[in-house]
Amino acid sequence: MAYDTGDPLNISAVQPYGAYSAPADGLAPADIAYFGGKAANFGLLRQSIPANSPVATAFSFDLWSSFMDRQVAGDYTLREEIAQRLSGFSYPPDMSALAAVLAGAQSIHTTCYDEAYSLPTEASHKLSIRTQQIIAYESRVANTVDPLGGSYLVESLTNQMEEKILALMQVIEEKGGFIQSFKDGWVEEQINEARYRMAEAIESGDQPVVGLNVFREEEEDLNINLFQQASDMQAGRIAYVQEYRQSRAREPVQKALEALYDVARTTPQANLFEPIMQAVAARATLQEISDALRRSADFTIPG
Repeated sequence: MAYDTGDPLNISAVQPYGAYSAPADGLAPADIAYFGGKAANFGLLRQSIPANSPVATAFSFDLWSSFMDRQVAGDYTLREEIAQRLSGFSYPPDMSALAAVLAGAQSIHTTCYDEAYSLPTEASHKLSIRTQQIIAYESRVANTVDPLGGSYLVESLTNQMEEKILALMQVIEEKGGFIQSFKDGWVEEQINEARYRMAEAIESGDQPVVGLNVFREEEEDLNINLFQQASDMQAGRIAYVQEYRQSRAREPVQKALEALYDVARTTPQANLFEPIMQAVAARATLQEISDALRRSADFTIPG
């Protein structure tokens, strides 16, 4: 099986069809993706057969067994390794990412499973990339411009969401706008209330979460390898920024930041992309650009 060893995440390197020849040194990620793709195609085909069909059970076992026998040629050691590696390379299709694709999103960031604890590790980041690749390349959902076009359910829910959004925007406007609502603590209050409602729904079981309040394994150990940054990383970045600011010409930076401030202050509806890029070209830092925009709006952090 051929795949690009220079980029282990290159999905185009996976051969989706045809005979499989096992490498002498064992299975690589691309091999797992090959069999994962076969399993996914099998699952889609299986869904087309009614669950109460008398051939459903036989189909589920016989077709997959036949595929494995033909593709792996009865090599028990290889079959066992495939099962082990497939269990390690779990590709849970993210419903949120798929929903975003169906809604027409052109850029998606799939949050890693360990980001609730720390920065993502390389392993969790790879899983997130694989999730997006499977949605993009294997589901073929992107082959249609609007896969859910004409769906009464989707259109009805969209209309309901639009009405609620507009109503909420009106509430924010009546409170003096978003900035004022943020300063008054109203935004944080709404977020906390939403968190409480979600937690209450999960605890009561109204919102099922697989593995948490349904289908939970009480004896399951939660082993997450958290990201550990190098002990000298923070000091290194501070030194880098200090050297960066000392090695630049201060006058162009100041002029670019003042120009950005003036545009944002006098013309709030103006496109700020160009003055921001000019500030970047003058070697202004992200903090300095953000500070200029905050000053233009008289923004201060509450408390």
